Amino acid sequence: VLGHDPNTGQVILGHPGSSRKLPLHGVEIKELKTRESLLIKLLSKKANMAEQADDLVGLRLITENPADVLLALDILREHKLILF
Repeated sequence: VLGHDPNTGQVILGHPGSSRKLPLHGVEIKELKTRESLLIKLLSKKANMAEQADDLVGLRLITENPADVLLALDILREHKLILF
């Protein structure tokens, strides 16, 4: 789903040949948490919050304007990369 537009060289979300593509200004990927880091996080939380370990992997897509986030979410959902 992430690629480069062959005409501009810009990073895009979507397939280059598709009409549903979104140019991105940047992509940041946070590394997978180590087991030790996850255990420390869970142990430091209150007991009722310890079940939530929802930030194992992070991805930030930087769009030109806030409205583009809706298209980004739709493209990710279409490719079954997120449940939304």
